[in-house]
Amino acid sequence: MRNFTVVDTLGTLKACAALLPFMFAPGYVAGWALDLFEFRQRRPILRLILAVPLSIAICPMLSYLLARFVEPGLWVFYLGVFAACILLLAKDVRRARLRPVAKYIWVALGLAAVWERQPSDRWSIFKSETSSIRRLSLTITPYAPP
Repeated sequence: MRNFTVVDTLGTLKACAALLPFMFAPGYVAGWALDLFEFRQRRPILRLILAVPLSIAICPMLSYLLARFVEPGLWVFYLGVFAACILLLAKDVRRARLRPVAKYIWVALGLAAVWERQPSDRWSIFKSETSSIRRLSLTITPYAPP
């Protein structure tokens, strides 16, 4: 029996990797090229966050116009923008200094601790019958005055 959680997680990661050129790169390049919202002066994490809404704002309009009038131009546009985004990110990575990753390790360990083993050989985040949280809720009772 295949583990459904692993299959779903791998499918989600594949979809994110496939959609990265379409949902992230155009906004990053447009923000950098036009210096929208003072894009170049912002911290790298804020640039990454701003790239997604900028892509959502710009891409539907450009995709429609390019697909309507010059269909090969649509794919050339996305490939060019993705290549430019990789170059800009590589330049930013060279300039950035490395920070400690201990907090990210703790977050990963915390998320891993949430996963519980199901009796049916399946992994799940939530466990309905034998969860320790459910047992804990039975021990906590509201204050009743004497």
